[in-house]
Amino acid sequence: MLTEEYHSLHKNYPSLDAIEIERVSRISRTIMQKDTPGILKDMLPSDFSEALLGDLCKHCEFVHAGLLVFAPSLMEIQCLIGEIGFSVEHVFPSVIVKKRVSERYGVNDESLHIHIVKGVLRGKDSPAKYIELFVFPQDTSSITQNIMHNERLNELETHFAFQLLDRDVIILQGLLSTLKTYGGFYDDGGGRNIFEEKAVSSGRGKQILYLSKVVQEVDGNSKMVRLEIDCDASLML
Repeated sequence: MLTEEYHSLHKNYPSLDAIEIERVSRISRTIMQKDTPGILKDMLPSDFSEALLGDLCKHCEFVHAGLLVFAPSLMEIQCLIGEIGFSVEHVFPSVIVKKRVSERYGVNDESLHIHIVKGVLRGKDSPAKYIELFVFPQDTSSITQNIMHNERLNELETHFAFQLLDRDVIILQGLLSTLKTYGGFYDDGGGRNIFEEKAVSSGRGKQILYLSKVVQEVDGNSKMVRLEIDCDASLML
């Protein structure tokens, strides 16, 4: 059920579906309220070792949460996250998620114009946190109600991203092995976004690695949990 906050935002953005405002607001709250240990703990089994969790937090740091949304245009999404509290920092074309959506539904990727709106939340005493919204235009000719329903229900592109703090391939492999062996995750692709590298990191190569798993919730429904690891592209050579 939508709270007063959602109703207020929906009045300001009537062209946005209420469900999208709710989803953006919900993930924004998580970004604002939780730190690296808190977000990792939510994604790991309840019996995951506290010692291992502590070790993971020594080598990676939460940097952003990502969400695929359907919207009439980029402007509504930029204004929405601005009102929530984020400053829009960059807008650039999607590469990896665009390819995943294309392959998932058998849609020609040339017909997809998905862009990433990257917003930042800066605190006085805490590191910057980011939100990445993959904006899927609602007027895309190949879009169907089934596609929108499936993406929203199963949150297939929703993820939480962590930056590797050490430029060390041994530490990277150890972190990935720990998440897969004790966290239940499996490899789920990844890649590089040259548009992001040009816009955000002045051409510095960043490799994106996705890990996923399906978990059973209390109500019996299954839910996709996705985690992203960002590291220097040189570690993949």
